[in-house]
Amino acid sequence: MPTPVANKNRAGLMGPEHVKQLDGKADQTALDAAATTAANATAAVKADLATVITANRTAIVGDKLVANTASGAIVVTLPVTPAAGTPVRVYRDGANTVTIARNGSTIEGAAEDLVLDEDKRGVRMTYLFGTWKAFPEVLA
Repeated sequence: MPTPVANKNRAGLMGPEHVKQLDGKADQTALDAAATTAANATAAVKADLATVITANRTAIVGDKLVANTASGAIVVTLPVTPAAGTPVRVYRDGANTVTIARNGSTIEGAAEDLVLDEDKRGVRMTYLFGTWKAFPEVLA
């Protein structure tokens, strides 16, 4: 294979003589595997990104919400018909409370909303066994 020459064209890309043609199914399988790995890595990064909210919001599956309560209390409403294993993470950042509204389901078996009343604290909610389970976490 010839050595690529920098800035061979205006876009700085190599010409067609430098592009390897696929040799059949094995190369396509390798490309598919690489694409899957890249997609999984992207999903993992996105899964850990948080959304900062400053107003009431209904959570969706997989949300990681940081409620900035500097201007007032915030209510985060859980999804209405969660499937088993549905995750939602909510954190409080500020002086006011965050209420996690159960939206018809129970939280830890109780028909009561959950209130985050300490700054830099949060909870990982997972819907299991017909109720939302709450796992306390600290906002780093």
